Amino acid sequence: LDKASSYARFRKPQRDFYKERFVLQLVLLMMLIFLWNNISGGGRSFSASLSANLFSGRQVITVVVILALIVMDRGLHTWHMTSHLRLHASAGELGTSSNGASVLNLDTLTAKEKEELASRTLKAWWFRVLLLWAQLLGLHIALIWQWTSASIATNMDLTMFSRGWLVFFYLIYACYLVVTALQLKYDIHSVRGGLRLCHSTNFWPWLQFKMFDAAPFMQEFRVLIDWTVTETAMDFFMWMKLEDAHQNLYKVTCDMQARRANEKNDRGKRTPLEKVYCGVVGVFFLFLLIAAPLLWFSTAISGLLVSNPVVAGSVDVSLSVRNSQSGTTSELGLYSTRQATITFGTPLTLNEFVLAYPQEATADGLTLQFVSFPVVADTWWLVPDTLRLSMAAQLEENHTSAKLIVSYSLHGNLSSSRGVTTVDVPISKTHALAIASMMENISFVGSQSVIIESALQTNMSLDAGGLVTTLGPFTALNLTVFSGSSSDFPQWHFASQCGLVSASDSPLAVPGDGGGGPPGRGPPGPAIPATFSSVRRNVPSRTGGWWSGQFSGPAFSDASVDRTEQRPPNQPQVYCPLALKVASEKVVPSVTGGSSTSNMSLTVVYISFVYAFGKFLRLAFQDSSKRMPYEELEDTKLLMDLCDGIYISRKAGQLRREDKLYYELIHIYRSPELLYDVSRRTRGSRGAGHSQSPSRHASTLQDPDLSPTDGGLRRRGSATAPASLSSPSGAGRAER
Repeated sequence: LDKASSYARFRKPQRDFYKERFVLQLVLLMMLIFLWNNISGGGRSFSASLSANLFSGRQVITVVVILALIVMDRGLHTWHMTSHLRLHASAGELGTSSNGASVLNLDTLTAKEKEELASRTLKAWWFRVLLLWAQLLGLHIALIWQWTSASIATNMDLTMFSRGWLVFFYLIYACYLVVTALQLKYDIHSVRGGLRLCHSTNFWPWLQFKMFDAAPFMQEFRVLIDWTVTETAMDFFMWMKLEDAHQNLYKVTCDMQARRANEKNDRGKRTPLEKVYCGVVGVFFLFLLIAAPLLWFSTAISGLLVSNPVVAGSVDVSLSVRNSQSGTTSELGLYSTRQATITFGTPLTLNEFVLAYPQEATADGLTLQFVSFPVVADTWWLVPDTLRLSMAAQLEENHTSAKLIVSYSLHGNLSSSRGVTTVDVPISKTHALAIASMMENISFVGSQSVIIESALQTNMSLDAGGLVTTLGPFTALNLTVFSGSSSDFPQWHFASQCGLVSASDSPLAVPGDGGGGPPGRGPPGPAIPATFSSVRRNVPSRTGGWWSGQFSGPAFSDASVDRTEQRPPNQPQVYCPLALKVASEKVVPSVTGGSSTSNMSLTVVYISFVYAFGKFLRLAFQDSSKRMPYEELEDTKLLMDLCDGIYISRKAGQLRREDKLYYELIHIYRSPELLYDVSRRTRGSRGAGHSQSPSRHASTLQDPDLSPTDGGLRRRGSATAPASLSSPSGAGRAER
């Protein structure tokens, strides 16, 4: 321990590995967040945990521990750096500036203060050593505990080489520990302040700075930790302003260097390469940003579209009676089914549909299906007698009007919700009285029917947005109530007029049979003679029988009937289960596997992304003229040196000088003329109007009497700096 303590006090070579260590820590953190199930050997994946809004407790605890280690490591790094700098500065070991003056003069420290400073440096070094050992032991203890706590111990469980990601995680952590141990062999003699990435204007440091600047919470965490562990005369908000000023000066420096690199002469034009990567690429990007959503939500790129066939459907029929005197409306459900039989149409029937309805879409953008529903409702008609008789009485009144409300619901395979459309079928007074009679007496055995002509449209379209639209000619419907001999519960049946097509095209026809097809399909085909009979089922008591249609008779050829007739003369009308011809549009798939309508619409895309990006792009240039005094600085060397002087004064413990230099920086920013004067280029200035002589305000910033009230905040009416600003070459560097 004595040897280690004496080693900690020695002055060692300077080298800073914090950037490398921080990158390794970020890699470990990202692996624990996104690859926990691969590292631990079980549990949910990141996407599954995100969808379920539930993460593993062990994963969360491990992530919190790594975050705490990152914070502690940054705090100890800053603490050790400032303490070690002050310790060697007090011994006069930091060298001299270009003019021979001591960079930091701490000879005024007493022996007790120097001893406290040495103790502080030693504590920071020991804390770093203990943290290193704690991580080394903790990592291996965690791995060994996981292996020994396995429920079934096998050879594969006793090694981590069966998990590739665990091996990779271990190697990354081992590299981090090696670099951390290597850092203990070196000192950190920082003669420049602020963010380390701002110390070079080369491409890679500039790119790393851009990545750091774009990452959320990075800057705030760094400044908060540094401010907490560092002795300073500035509050947190003053510190943040200084950091912002230093990083903005770095951006201006990079910008000015890029301008000078692209200049051919004083008034030369921009290079063709710049026109290409800035102008042509920028215009193409904006054009693509505006046009891409339209192309995505269109049929222009047909290869992106996928079919959205109907996979489920339902039909609900209810009776609505409106009293014209009182304005009230009563509604009673009659028929409901969720049982749908779905078959795909042939290319021939699809072409016929497109020819009949050219306004819908082309054949390449549609999927044609036949969706049929059973005649019999899914449930018995369980309605109290009082409600049934009340509805019948309303139907018989002269000042009431009635209608059937038929609601269709179709669900596409890639739709987030069902497409629903409702059709109102007006009922004449004659039909209303017939329905009232059916409701008043349900003790009969058999059936009572009401046939309403031109009531239903059985051709439909399901668009990409889930909207259902009815199309085509109207067909008749048959509304029937059935009751068995021993049933107290009647049942409603709902059927439509059979579409008369050839048996070969009908999805409902049996080969060799003359069955009818779904309604509304192309030209009418031959009528099919039918006989109806009462079928009594063997059912338990208090359940009734129902009627079923049995179709028989010869099939008619297409030439045997007049295509303008629905059936041959003297042939009874045939009613079939309700069958819909549905043409569904193809949709654009989304990245989550649903349709484009399941996540966002075209309007949402334009408002959330295109319009928002346009506003941010406008903000990047809006009011830029107001920032010109602070962004158009040809030479930022003196201002950067002044910021570095503030940082070094703080690290050296010269808090009064730190405070004075901070207010001097404020004084310069408050005076546009002074800011312009200290940022002029003294050599090779661009333009004829720039003075080639040194600035009359440049100095070394060594005035011991400079204060916020004397030379800083209270200087009014004059744009000149303190008299101590004399040499541009020595400005700021003397403070370092």
